[in-house]
Amino acid sequence: MKLKTIFFDVGDVLFNEDRLRFRILQSLVKALQAQGQEWTLSKLIRVRERRARYNDESFFHYDFAQELLGEEAFHAWFTGERYILTHKERYIHEILMPGMKELLERLHCRYKLGIIANQPVETEDALEYYGILKYFDPQLIGISDKVGLAKPEVTFFEWGLKNAGCKPDEAAMIGDRLEADIAPANRVGMTSIWFIPEVADKGWVAQDAEEEQYLQVISHLPNWRRTPIRQMEHPDVVVKSSHEISDYLA
Repeated sequence: MKLKTIFFDVGDVLFNEDRLRFRILQSLVKALQAQGQEWTLSKLIRVRERRARYNDESFFHYDFAQELLGEEAFHAWFTGERYILTHKERYIHEILMPGMKELLERLHCRYKLGIIANQPVETEDALEYYGILKYFDPQLIGISDKVGLAKPEVTFFEWGLKNAGCKPDEAAMIGDRLEADIAPANRVGMTSIWFIPEVADKGWVAQDAEEEQYLQVISHLPNWRRTPIRQMEHPDVVVKSSHEISDYLA
């Protein structure tokens, strides 16, 4: 390989966001109960499982929250407590993926490292909080809300290549979503590395029965689709841990 630059997604690649999604569900139940609706977290998780299994919904949709709350209450929740969780407090609820800091330490001595991710600007604060911002080239930190681009548009990936000053076959993209990471990376000619660790290997240990219920559900019904449906969604490489990423790039 002649790779010079490695780009990373953030959600479920650098950080495990399962606990953050769980906190969002908790806050949604709180908003529903404030309306007098008889929802519990356990019931919402079961509904999430049923919709994922029978309605071909592979992850929790905000449009479902809007169905339950109604437009006005949804807007208040989405821009209120949900916003606080996903922006202001995100570093509290995210978990650094096991082995990721050590991986970045090894790779940044050999490659330029960058980010291509649909994330809020507060993501840089989370990267700094966990001590990994220093491994990324400042010119290659592609946070969607900061640079004004978003996946799966190929222009976001072309932005990364241009800023890195490298050809497509000299760059790789490590991501967890087929449609948002793998397909556009393939379209521009980058090496596509599909990162899909098992839920149990992502560093979040359940602390109560509801957390355990949620983890069991997403372990067999993942948050993102795991089956390519287009030719462009087939990755060049599939890895399940930071160690496998290291072995491949070494």
